[in-house]
Amino acid sequence: MVVSKALLEEYEGLLSRSRLRLDPRRITRSMRSLQKAATLLQLEKQLLVTSDPEDNKVLDCALEGGAKYLVTGNTRHFPKEYQRIRILAPRQFLAILAAHL
Repeated sequence: MVVSKALLEEYEGLLSRSRLRLDPRRITRSMRSLQKAATLLQLEKQLLVTSDPEDNKVLDCALEGGAKYLVTGNTRHFPKEYQRIRILAPRQFLAILAAHL
């Protein structure tokens, strides 16, 4: 799993939304766990590929990290594939994982 500083900031912002009603301590613990499990990348490129400019940073991270898959619940803003990176919904990715177990 690879992330960038921009993605970590976005994740924390999403988790902090008042409608989710998550305990701030739980958010902090979750973010720490994510940072420990993931490889933090320093991104140098800024792609302009997706239909939503904010989603480009996700694809940037996948490309820079050499990912085979980009897993997102927001596939509509992405091409189905970009430079050999398959863009998949979580359910599709879980099916691939299950097939390899």
